[in-house]
Amino acid sequence: MTLLSKLNLALSGYTLATIAVLLLPSQAQLPPLEPPTNFPPNFEPFDNNPENPPETPWTPSPAWQNLKPLYTLEGHGTAIDSIIFAPDGDTLITGGSDNNPMVKFWSLKKGKEIESIRAQRTAVLSMIISPDGETLVTAGNDAGINLWDWESGEYSATFLEHRSNILSLAITPDSKILVSGALDGIRVWNLKPQRPLYTLAEFSNSTYSLAINNNGYILASGGNEGKVKFWNLK
Repeated sequence: MTLLSKLNLALSGYTLATIAVLLLPSQAQLPPLEPPTNFPPNFEPFDNNPENPPETPWTPSPAWQNLKPLYTLEGHGTAIDSIIFAPDGDTLITGGSDNNPMVKFWSLKKGKEIESIRAQRTAVLSMIISPDGETLVTAGNDAGINLWDWESGEYSATFLEHRSNILSLAITPDSKILVSGALDGIRVWNLKPQRPLYTLAEFSNSTYSLAINNNGYILASGGNEGKVKFWNLK
């Protein structure tokens, strides 16, 4: 899910490759949209009915057909459930599955693993680094949220209010507020100082995705109920 703060719009995607444009409360009407005219040469519009998939709506460019990985990093041995870049642009952080719930740090310049920590008891489903670059947050199947000092790598704190798998994380631009989405709802936490604030919503539907707009006041959440919900964090 992506928030476009200047246009007060949110974009959400689903498995049928559909993009939805939604109005935020402060947007009276959509800006004028022009239909695309630069379709690929062999493009043919099609009905995206999953029971009648298109054979080939257009011919991919040969350059895209021949894309290959620059290189491969190996070390987890099992599934990788989450992946993010560090603020330095060189460090990649990966979170492992239940069989090997390690968080590994990789140097892209060196092309190898440089550090690893046991961040959760079970699968690491979500990770995020605060915008100020001070805190790494990990969460997963064990219903716990762990905070780590990014510079030292030292463990900082654990939040244990959730009762089920934590699937998504978001942090406000000022790095003060953390939001977590899980099977049992959405919770809000203070990172400075580190403490729980309140429960934003408790429900049985899973929250798979969270996004906070640039001013830090509007939270968008999406889950398995097929709706995008907006919340005021102010």
